[in-house]
Amino acid sequence: MKKLVLLIILASLSLLLFGEVITDELWLKAVKLKNASFDIYPSTTTYKSIIKDKKGTVQQEITILIAHTEKDGNIINSFVEGQTSDEPLTADDEAVAVYLGTDVLVKEAGIFKTETNEDFKLTRVADEMLEGKEYAKYQITQFIMNEKKKIKSEGFIWLDAITGIPLKMVADIEPNHMMVKSINMTTTFSLTKDGYLVADEKATDVNISVVFKKMNMTQVVTSKGFKKVGGAISN
Repeated sequence: MKKLVLLIILASLSLLLFGEVITDELWLKAVKLKNASFDIYPSTTTYKSIIKDKKGTVQQEITILIAHTEKDGNIINSFVEGQTSDEPLTADDEAVAVYLGTDVLVKEAGIFKTETNEDFKLTRVADEMLEGKEYAKYQITQFIMNEKKKIKSEGFIWLDAITGIPLKMVADIEPNHMMVKSINMTTTFSLTKDGYLVADEKATDVNISVVFKKMNMTQVVTSKGFKKVGGAISN
């Protein structure tokens, strides 16, 4: 009996430390698509941010367009244009500098993992009709390292019930700052004409509370004209 209990304990620890291989065939189709879509980058990215007060009145709106080109295998970001509610932006503005330093090259699988462990849980929870097609709905819970702290993200992703192509993902992300009350993210996916799986739009909704002032910031990141490093436009 003691030996059996020991084996059960060791097996449980093994699952926690090394993970359990995912065997869901539909999910593995999505993983295969993602693994074939590395070294992809967009030709342009548009960042649009809207800040509202607690009554929903727009306080500020910022739109920035960044172009991406390849040189010797490296992606070069360049400012195209930008505008706030009050005035145009230039390449020297602090708001622009943040996005000029953003790495847009797809190099990792992200949520499309082949194993579950203590930091990543995947469960198929339902089949739903969306936009006239059948999709499998999966619940995803994961923990991501952020500034030496694990941040919890929990939400759902919908995969085409036949091809495994993702339609969208929604997630609630644990705030990592006391002034941030909630973070919600929606990501939409598409397949380029060359068969690359890309995230073409990410919308993030953040609720902030500073002393007695409450604000909401929504940012939509739209990417277009995806390319493979060393290749041509793929969509």
